[in-house]
Amino acid sequence: MLCLHGFKGLGYSPFFVSTMAKALMEIKTNKDILINLVDDVDVLCMACPHLSQNMCCKSGNDSDERIKGFDRKVFEKIGIKPNSILKVKEAILEVQENIRPDDLDNLCKNCEWFNLGYCKEGLKSRVV
Repeated sequence: MLCLHGFKGLGYSPFFVSTMAKALMEIKTNKDILINLVDDVDVLCMACPHLSQNMCCKSGNDSDERIKGFDRKVFEKIGIKPNSILKVKEAILEVQENIRPDDLDNLCKNCEWFNLGYCKEGLKSRVV
């Protein structure tokens, strides 16, 4: 849910970008759908060309654990346990109420997209 705030139509492949765009459109238009918040491979990850054997392998052997580490920090910050099923509007509210743009300096500092500033901008403008 956090990364969707910063999505600007960029990504790892055209299929990944299309999948992210569709997910963003779906959550913007149907905030009552239920989603399972996981700290593992999810439906968005399934579209990534760097997924191999259910693991992220983009930047070497530690990529998968690094990505899961981001997820764990976000879950801790918003006070939700992995595998929680929430309505989209509830998940968005948890992110927006518990994560400030400056929190991303710690939560996302090692993300390759962080320095573009899209996520901070998206949280500030509540794009989702």
